[in-house]
Amino acid sequence: MTKNQVLKQYIEHKKLRVKSEAKIKDIERDIDRFLKSSSKPLEDFTADELVSYLNSLGFKKRTMNGIKAYLKNFIKWKFEDYSTRFRNLDDICKSEKIEENDRAYEPEEMITKEEIKKLVDGETDLLYKNYWLILFYGGCRPSTTLALEWDKNIKFKEDEVIIKVKENKNKKTFYKSLPKIAEQYLIDWRKKNDSKWLFPSSKSDGHLHIKSAYGKLRRLSIKVLGKQVTLYCLRHSIATILYNSDDKEDGDVANQLSHTKNMKETYLNLDEDKKIANARKMYLKAPKLSKEKQTEFENKIKELQQQQSKQKETFHNELHKIFNKMGDYEKRMDAITKRRVNINEKRKIKEKGLLNQIKELQEQKEKDKITK
Repeated sequence: MTKNQVLKQYIEHKKLRVKSEAKIKDIERDIDRFLKSSSKPLEDFTADELVSYLNSLGFKKRTMNGIKAYLKNFIKWKFEDYSTRFRNLDDICKSEKIEENDRAYEPEEMITKEEIKKLVDGETDLLYKNYWLILFYGGCRPSTTLALEWDKNIKFKEDEVIIKVKENKNKKTFYKSLPKIAEQYLIDWRKKNDSKWLFPSSKSDGHLHIKSAYGKLRRLSIKVLGKQVTLYCLRHSIATILYNSDDKEDGDVANQLSHTKNMKETYLNLDEDKKIANARKMYLKAPKLSKEKQTEFENKIKELQQQQSKQKETFHNELHKIFNKMGDYEKRMDAITKRRVNINEKRKIKEKGLLNQIKELQEQKEKDKITK
């Protein structure tokens, strides 16, 4: 029995108890990856293959715990001698305790737009350049990205490229856009790639295997960035960047990431300063307005600004008139003051003349007395 036949049989077995289609898909995906992780026949699998596969994943605790549970269940179902073939199975697949503050990725583990540029610049293969860019800017899931087809999923418009994605996880179709730099790489790759797949395998007619991409990115990121980056970290990084952007609507970000709005908290990695800043805005941030309301307020602002300008002009004119009147008043006051000064001076001269006359009369009177 081939590995695919075993997988199909196991999935039918799981459907007896698992009714969630999404969970069945998760189980099928994780078991399939495990089966394809080694070229050995399934009958030759031992604990060595299991440990090697788990060590190659690099997921966080929460994800790893789920994978371990799926694999443990499958091994017990498939191998009657699992207790001797997979020694210490319980220990190997033991779940790690999830702390309250555990996150899928820590902020320092994720990458920035500058770092994705370094990865692309450091990559020599045009296939992988496009894979990194679509994972990051498209916010796509790694397995979904590998399965993209030119005719089915890529729409070349006059001035843009649109990616149409149907997610197996939620059965919904999403349309994604890319920045210009990523679009140009994709256009260049289309000219060189005759396969129906965006990311064809060099070993078969199918698409690239996810294990090859994991190893490629791990080696490249350590070399270029000095830290290990996983495929899913690219998606998580752009999700955090977009959800932290004040000019992006949650619904638009959710569409770009192919999930619903209630996933926002999963991807919202905020440092303490950002959380404090958001808390301060709680009672200060204005509510978001519709485009119609924004236009209405903008027109009202323009109208008020025009009124303010007219009022300023009127005020300045009135003020100018007042200053002119004040100037005329000051001139009149100067004239009156000068007139008063002249009158006082004339009065003083007249008084001085009278005093001289009185003095002369007194002196004449004294002379007359002496003569008599």
